[in-house]
Amino acid sequence: MIIGADSVFTAQFGVSNRQAGEYGEPYLKFGSAVPAGTTIIMQTLKTGQNTDQDYWYYKTGQELAAESILKLSAFQKMGADSSSPDSSYSDLTGRKQEYRFVVDFTNAVETQTAGAGLENTGTAWNLVFAFTKAENNGNPLDAASGDTETVIPDLWETVTVMKNAGGRFTLETDNTAGLDTSDEWNSLNLTAAYHISPSDLPMWTGRTLGLVIAVSGDRADAAPIPRDMRLEVQKNGGDTTLYPQNENGEFLVPIDEISKNSDTRSLTLRLVSDTYYFQRQAYQNVTAKLYASASADTDASFKGKLLAEQGGLTLVRNATALPSVKVETEKRLYPQNGVLKLPVTYANVDKVEATIWKQNENSSEYTNTAFRQELDTSGETNDFSLNGQEAGSYCLKITASKTEGESIRTIMEVPYYFIITNE
Repeated sequence: MIIGADSVFTAQFGVSNRQAGEYGEPYLKFGSAVPAGTTIIMQTLKTGQNTDQDYWYYKTGQELAAESILKLSAFQKMGADSSSPDSSYSDLTGRKQEYRFVVDFTNAVETQTAGAGLENTGTAWNLVFAFTKAENNGNPLDAASGDTETVIPDLWETVTVMKNAGGRFTLETDNTAGLDTSDEWNSLNLTAAYHISPSDLPMWTGRTLGLVIAVSGDRADAAPIPRDMRLEVQKNGGDTTLYPQNENGEFLVPIDEISKNSDTRSLTLRLVSDTYYFQRQAYQNVTAKLYASASADTDASFKGKLLAEQGGLTLVRNATALPSVKVETEKRLYPQNGVLKLPVTYANVDKVEATIWKQNENSSEYTNTAFRQELDTSGETNDFSLNGQEAGSYCLKITASKTEGESIRTIMEVPYYFIITNE
């Protein structure tokens, strides 16, 4: 039997004519290590019945080493109160018994071997079902006693499956930029990569990868990231995208859909905010977790399978460079069809443009005219044509904005009021 690394297999064992007192408690033995998160479900015939089943389960909290023994008494009954005396499995003797085991690796945490390539085709995974021999004062019952030798046969059976190597997923970090005060953005750089065996690729194709970024709460000195913060993410050196925090204080970053055997994504992470901060702040004990969606039918990659994790990271919020816009002139009266010459100085903004608004005759409100002009260089005198504008009161609005990903946010408006005369 060949299964994928993220799959399930079922094995069934039948026991009959077992004599009471000859054997002890049954157990499972694993020929290879059992990864943490593996779930084993056991089905047995209900007491006194031939068809109805009892269901029991065991989940590995940590990896079980190769050749480990798992006694059936470790299995818990599904739906039973853990304090109930019937919640743990107790073996019955002197009757025919069927044991069915469903071994589920779906949520198992696979141990990735550094440097393992696609030539690793898998592991022969043996599941042994056996009974211990009963003992008398610590000695097996089949030991010689005087002139009589009692022989009790070994009672065991093995099922062998070929468990494919599956996918190797990694999440690596270069946090030196995040700690370097000379780095303007103090960014956190992550690299997510995967290598999937050809036999397991159909199981992964279409599933989406996602990154969860959060400050771990297990340290008292780990300050939470303020709610006004957003995470700016640049993928593979391309465009940037902003992600807000969810209700749990996490940033959820979709990465890509799995479509081939191997791929790598570089991610540059920075904290940005609409609020202005005058001091630099480092947020430590940040954890990055790489997930894959449960299937190709859903893009909820953040509720799927945990693939890789990096902890102890640092994200830095820089002190904010305050934007400024200054209009330098004292002239307020201009003739019709004249030119408004206006020196404008600005700093720490991405875009500056001017629009002209005319005051309504019967109110203090202003209406936008069709005039719009982008300013190219700070400190230069700009010529704004007044052609076509009627006499009246006007406002020249200098609007400063910043580019954030694919959006533009207005951060400042500076009005300059003037009058156009008939002369």
